[in-house]
Amino acid sequence: MSWPTVVAFGQAQTPEGFTIDPSLLQGLGATGGTPTIPWQSISVELVLFAAALIALALDAAKHQRKGMSFTILLISITLSVMGILFSTPSNSTLILGGAVGLLGIVQFVLAMTLSARPRLMVSLITWLGATIGLAMTINLWINDPKSLSVIDVTTGSTGSSLLDVNAYLNAMLVVDGISLAARGILCLILMLIIPMSYEYLETRQIHRGEYYPLLVLSALGMTIMASTDNLLMVFVGVEIFSLALYVLTAFAKRDLNSQEAAIKYFILGSTASAVMLYGMALLYGLTGTTVISALGQSLAPLTTPNGALTGAIILTLVGLAFKVGLVPFHFWMPDVYQGAPTPVTAFMAAGTKVAAFVAFMRLFAVGLAPLQWTWMPIVFLLGCATMVIGAVGAITTKDVKRILGWSAITHAGYLTLALLATDFSGTGARNGVSGLMIYLFGYGLAVIGAFGCVSFLERRMMGSPQLADLSGTGRRNAGVGAMLSICLISLAGIPGTVGFIAKLSVFMPAFQAGQYWAVGVALTASVIASVFYLGIIAKIWMGEETAKTAELPDMMMAPGTLLGTGMSTMAVLVFGLLPAILILLGNQAASVLGG
Repeated sequence: MSWPTVVAFGQAQTPEGFTIDPSLLQGLGATGGTPTIPWQSISVELVLFAAALIALALDAAKHQRKGMSFTILLISITLSVMGILFSTPSNSTLILGGAVGLLGIVQFVLAMTLSARPRLMVSLITWLGATIGLAMTINLWINDPKSLSVIDVTTGSTGSSLLDVNAYLNAMLVVDGISLAARGILCLILMLIIPMSYEYLETRQIHRGEYYPLLVLSALGMTIMASTDNLLMVFVGVEIFSLALYVLTAFAKRDLNSQEAAIKYFILGSTASAVMLYGMALLYGLTGTTVISALGQSLAPLTTPNGALTGAIILTLVGLAFKVGLVPFHFWMPDVYQGAPTPVTAFMAAGTKVAAFVAFMRLFAVGLAPLQWTWMPIVFLLGCATMVIGAVGAITTKDVKRILGWSAITHAGYLTLALLATDFSGTGARNGVSGLMIYLFGYGLAVIGAFGCVSFLERRMMGSPQLADLSGTGRRNAGVGAMLSICLISLAGIPGTVGFIAKLSVFMPAFQAGQYWAVGVALTASVIASVFYLGIIAKIWMGEETAKTAELPDMMMAPGTLLGTGMSTMAVLVFGLLPAILILLGNQAASVLGG
């Protein structure tokens, strides 16, 4: 049987020239037998998957929930004992085994006590899974050795520490600073969204048990996408979280807006995924590797444009640009944000950006760093157009959820500054990576808080709130008005909130990298955006209630919504007034495999 000939940059390579990636041999073990699985390094994904599986099994069991719960308990205890027995002091398999055992015990207790309230039981199980996932991320963060140095994002001085990087199974799994930070942010987003969802789904009479497993599985796909250095796993992560989001968008199956949004999202999202996959296939065909950090080594000798390679870069860029909502691939976002259930919209706005921009950073600022002259002008143009068009679109919109959709487009443009500021092929400065993670964290908190308030208003008015419906909200319900105002101020980037620190963390590195025009456009877009943010705040506190809203009865925010919205708003203020901790964590998160 003859091996196929592989062509890389027009030069045929014979089978004798084939080499096996050392990291793959390391993953397979010294004898080439059974692979050595880094269980502790995929502990977050395992916990999220276990929580989704348990919740799905208990919801499907119906009248046999107690029997199913006992079976799950036995399985989890068995896995926990195996993890503890095979653990060593040098790894955290012991902690993973304890986490699995704890999850099994808690689900058994919940099934015994809440069998008459299955939706509450399932929501608590998935919330616990997200909480344990965050704890496992913190454990990995603390136990990972720190040895590298980083340039401080605000002062330019060195001395802070970076997390070391580790790659497993041919770089299909990467444990580095940016992947751990992304995992932590995604688990935190889940912890905030799940309580907000409960009362919303009850009010709209669309509360079904599969909602929570789908939410967790979508987050699982996002963590996979953010924690890999392999093109294949990037695509797998994209498909896992996208398929779950397609279903969640259509969750209100009697709402025509929800169905329309889901169809648009599915068709356009599938097309974008296919385009991105074709681009990745071309990259593999041209370089002979799917490892992102190894792309740079293959492409480093290239000094002149290559038609096929340029096409591969553009196709891959189009797929990722769609996922984050860069102009002109943004047209789906306002419709989908308006039609999807509000907690799903909040999760989509915060979580998708984390996964997609981390993959964006790995692929372009690391893997394709030697070809910055090819893709950086395109990212510059897309980013500038996105900032301006997103801000202008928000001003011309009256539906509140659509306004936040256009706002999400604008913030995607700001995040491109982090890509433009990162130059691993040159000085090795990591300020762009640090700024990216700080921005994703700050934006996620503010947008979840804003959508939490919109969720309350939607529940009170039994429909999607319009801009005019916000008039007088502060006088009718001061707490909701205050939380929404704080989140909007943060989205505008006004000092005293985490949004200001977030914008500073990407504007300054871009300016230091010489991206003066991009920063200028970003400042202009920020001024335009501040007009509608502050205009909404003025309506909240100084506007007169419309006849429609004045007739509606007063209503208290549901406990779950209050928990998610209140925690987000409080964090917006705390990290805005005390940014040192956030900046330090951002600096530590700035390690990237291959960077």
